[in-house]
Amino acid sequence: MLIHTWHHSKNEKFLVVLGEAIFNFRNILTNEEYSITVNSDRLKIVETILGWAHNIKNIGDSELLVLLWANEVFNNEKSDTYTYLINDEKN
Repeated sequence: MLIHTWHHSKNEKFLVVLGEAIFNFRNILTNEEYSITVNSDRLKIVETILGWAHNIKNIGDSELLVLLWANEVFNNEKSDTYTYLINDEKN
């Protein structure tokens, strides 16, 4: 079982500064999927899209360090982070 998260209003940007990761995305309405692999050798910002569930997996041989920026501060009383479970063994 894979755990993804998704948002209605929160935009997130990720930057892998150590290691290698795969970012998996799935549209919560259509189930369309895509993935992007990034590493700290070639810095690239990965941005989430509203309504697309996402997760990050360390696929390197070392630890993974990722910086995260979000357009809004996390509010535990009014969270915009939703869990999306995927029963899929390929990721």
